[in-house]
Formats: sequence, C-alpha cells, structure tokens
Amino acid sequence: MLEENKFSYRALLHGKDAEWYFARGLDDIAAAGCYEVRLFHDDMESLGITTADCDKEHYVVAHLFVSESAATGRQQALRVVGQTLLLTICATNAVKAFTRTCEVVPKGASWGSWVDLGAASTTDIQDGSITAQKLSSDIRTSIENPLRTLFIAAGAEYNAGVDKTRIAPWGESVTHKAGHYYLNGLGDITEEQMMDIYNAGELKNNIVGFYAYNSKIRTLIPAKISGQEGYGTISLSGILSGATMVESVVFTARENLAERLGVLFTSGTAYSSFNGCSNLVYIQKMNFSGITSLTSFFDKCYSLVYVKIINLKCNLDWSYSKVISKESVIYTIQNSIPTSAMIVTLHPDAYARLADDADVVAALESQPLVSLVSA
Repeated sequence: MLEENKFSYRALLHGKDAEWYFARGLDDIAAAGCYEVRLFHDDMESLGITTADCDKEHYVVAHLFVSESAATGRQQALRVVGQTLLLTICATNAVKAFTRTCEVVPKGASWGSWVDLGAASTTDIQDGSITAQKLSSDIRTSIENPLRTLFIAAGAEYNAGVDKTRIAPWGESVTHKAGHYYLNGLGDITEEQMMDIYNAGELKNNIVGFYAYNSKIRTLIPAKISGQEGYGTISLSGILSGATMVESVVFTARENLAERLGVLFTSGTAYSSFNGCSNLVYIQKMNFSGITSLTSFFDKCYSLVYVKIINLKCNLDWSYSKVISKESVIYTIQNSIPTSAMIVTLHPDAYARLADDADVVAALESQPLVSLVSA
C-alpha cells in the first residue's frame, strides 16, 4: 500500500537519485520524452522552485508533480489536496480528479497508467494524451514499482504468490517468503534491503566506495562474468570489513564455473576481508592461488558455516567460527597447496567436534604439511 502523504518508491532518472516519486519503467520514460519528474514539498524555496515556474494556483497545495517534455516544455501540473489529486492539462486548463494517483507523463505520450486506490472502476481521460486505469493495490507490477524490474534484472527474484521452498547455494532448503525477494539463498529480503543491495552493486575495491555499504547489505549482486575474469583486479583486503548484516556472499552468477575453479582475486596479503561479518553464513568458493598471507581474514565470523577455499598455501584462522562445517574444513585441507608447514586454527568447540573425525583425519593424512589446531 502507498504511504500516507508520500508517493512511495524511488527511481533513477538519467543517473540522478530523485526524490520520492512514481514513474513507469525507465525505458518507457525515455520513449515518452520525459526528462524530469519531480516531487515538490511544502517549502518550494528550499528546492529552488518559485511560483514563476508555473501558474500560482498550482503551488498552493502540499505536493506538486511537474512533467516536462524536452520538445514542448511543461505540459501538465498535478497537485494533491488531501486524498485527491487534480490533473491540469495546461493547453486546455481542463481539470481531472483522481484519488491517490501516482505518475506523470508528458502530453503526447501514447498512454499513461494511474493507480487509483479508491475508485472502483477504470476511468479514461478523453484528451488523446493520457489514459487512467484502475490497478489492484495488492498487485505491484513493474508499472507500479519500476525498481522491481531493475532488481530482477540484477539477479533477484520476487515472490508475488505464496511462500515457496528454494535450495540455497549451500544445498539446504530455505523459504522464499511471499512479498519478498530471493537472492543468493536469502528468501526474505525486503524492498528497502534490496535497495541497499542494488545500490552497492557488484563487488568493488574499497577505494571506489563499496565499503560504504558494508553496514547495510545482507548479500551482494553477483557479477554476470566469471570470478576468474571479473575479480582479477579486485583486492580482498577489507572488502567486507564491518559488514555485520551480510549473510551470504556470491561473487559471480556463473555458479558452475565458480564451483569448479573458485573465484580469483589479486595476489598478495589479504587482511580483514570478512572481519566483523558476525552474521555471515555462506561464501562462494574462493581461489587463493595468489594469496600469500591472511591477516584477521575471518575475525568475528561467528556464524560462518559454509566456505570452500582452493589452493590455500598459508595459515588460516577460523578461531571465531564455532559452527564451521565439516565439509568446509575437509575441502579446504584437501585442496590446499602448501609449500611448507601450514596451520588451520579452529574454534575450540569446532576443534572438539572435528579433530578426531575419521574424514578429517584422512584429509590431514593426505596433506602432511597441514596441521589442525585449537585456538
């Protein structure tokens, strides 16, 4: 449902993060020739808006929409009075009223959709420029929520039906809740959380701002290219440090290739990469062939269960990860490439659970340079 006195959801227009407004999908806006959609608040002067920009009578209410066409200039003015929105077609001064309406398109556009939460039927404006139609308030399509199209294109899936069961990347069943997004094994992602995930985008070096999103995101947008191709210039150091909300890390959407080869990163020391990721459960397979040392790499990863590392050749500290899986430990040991003595440190509880396990013992016997110790 729409929030009181607010046109809900954000959208991006020509690279700018606009105020709260509704609009159709970005392609539709471009096709209509609409280059600006703005929501003006009570204090117009603070927004740089003066009454000279439009007829004064159009600026006497709480909210105002203006839709402009690059070719013809201002075509329509919208104002909200309580729960009623008045549409003024500037060329004719004809006024049409709607209830809690949501979008503006330039005059001359082939069509426009208006969400009317109060009307019981479809209303057509016979002026040749706009058609208003009733949409169900509980069916939120890409017309009603243009960001949903962007989120889905980025790899998320939206559940408009009932709860359903999915298989997470780590092989367990998870619930994809109705009215929520699914991404990387998380089936209860809200609209607001998906916004933060989308804004963070694919993994980047901290120097280009990815770090700023670390305290907000629950997961990442997987890259469309392989981890072998896509992260060769990305440094793991500090990349998700302090990401206390992150639960699942999937670097690339090419899961089969990642499972076979692991995701590569720049060579050298990797420090504090997941330091403080207290809710992190899963990390896609990583290839450490170029990593020479790990410093505070998994510090405070209290919830970490699933992580596979291939080509490890330096000491590894899992001393905070009480619930690390047996499979993760065995895989990492078996697929390591030590050239000298290498130590894998476990949380005391994890060590007590795994040190005498027959499969773990067999893995250690296959790698005589690797030792398993308790923190």
